[in-house]
Amino acid sequence: MNHEVICVHIIENTFICIGEADSCSRITFGAGIYTGIYISQNYEVPRVDEPGKLVDKIKEFADEHRKK
Repeated sequence: MNHEVICVHIIENTFICIGEADSCSRITFGAGIYTGIYISQNYEVPRVDEPGKLVDKIKEFADEHRKK
């Protein structure tokens, strides 16, 4: 059985690896990475909050809309 693993170099020494990906998902993943890099280089994109802060914001948003 042939197990193919795709590793993509993102930033400096950071890699993302995907195991047993088919050709369609490889193309989609590559297009997403390329688009993200292009946008970040050509537009002023604000930094994303840390995951913990994002979870807190989602909880606050859900609580606000649940009360209504």
